[in-house]
Amino acid sequence: MIAVTPFRPDVSILRQQFNALALDLTRADAELESAQDREQRPTSGWDTRFMDFAMRLDDVRMGFAQLRPDATDVIIDLGMDIRKIAAASAKLELMQDFQLSFKSGWEFVLDHSIDDVQRAAAMLDMAPPMPIPPVTPPAPGEPSYIADVRHAAELVNQSLAAIRQIPEGDTGDASTKDARIGAFKINKEAQLLLEGHFHDADQNLVSELRHADASLEDASWQLAKKPSEDGRFNGVDIPGAARDTAAAADILGALIASPS
Repeated sequence: MIAVTPFRPDVSILRQQFNALALDLTRADAELESAQDREQRPTSGWDTRFMDFAMRLDDVRMGFAQLRPDATDVIIDLGMDIRKIAAASAKLELMQDFQLSFKSGWEFVLDHSIDDVQRAAAMLDMAPPMPIPPVTPPAPGEPSYIADVRHAAELVNQSLAAIRQIPEGDTGDASTKDARIGAFKINKEAQLLLEGHFHDADQNLVSELRHADASLEDASWQLAKKPSEDGRFNGVDIPGAARDTAAAADILGALIASPS
C-alpha cells in the first residue's frame, strides 16, 4: 500500500489571490454604486469582467476547500457567490444589449461576496494539516485515473451509507447536523479526486467524471439548509441527496468495471 500525497495549495499564494480578488471586487462595487447614482448604462466589458470574477472565485474556492474542508459554511457561501456573480454577468450583458441603465439594488450585488472572500482569506491562517488518504496505486496496465476513481467511489459509498442513516423526513434538524456535514465533507473529498482528471485527453472519461461531480454537487446542496442560487434546491432533501449520491456511485462503479 502506497500513500499518494494529494496536491496541497500554497497558503501564501492562495491568500494573495483571495486578497487581490477582494480588492478588485471592492473597486467594482464602488464603480457600481457610482454608475447607479448617475443612472449610467453598463459599458462594454462589464459582463466579461464579472464572469472573470466568478471564474477566479471558483479557483480560490477549490483551493480553500482543500485546505479547510472543515469550513463547510464558507465553502457553500463561496459557491453561492459564484452563482450570484455569474448571474449578474448575464444580466449586465442583457443591459448592454438593450441599453438599460443601472437601477437601485446594484450597490448591494457584491457586498456579501466581498465579505465572504475576506472571511475565507482570514481563515487560511488557521488551516489544519491536510490528511493524506491511503490510495492504492493502479495495477500494472491500468489507466492512471483508476486509483483516484476507485478511492472516490469508496468515499461516495461511505457518504451514501451515512446519508441513508438520516431520517428521510429531516428538514435540517440540529440533531442531524453532524451527519449531514460529515456526508458533505466526504462528497467534497471525492469531488477533489475527480476534478484532478478534468483535463484528461479522454473526453468520454472527462464527461463521465463531470457528471459524477455534478451529482455530488447537487447532493451537497440537498444536505445544506440554504437554498441554491439557481433555485433548484431549497433546503434539506435527504432522499434527493441519497439519490444524487447514488447516481455518482453508479457512474464511478461503471468506470471502474470498464476502464477505458
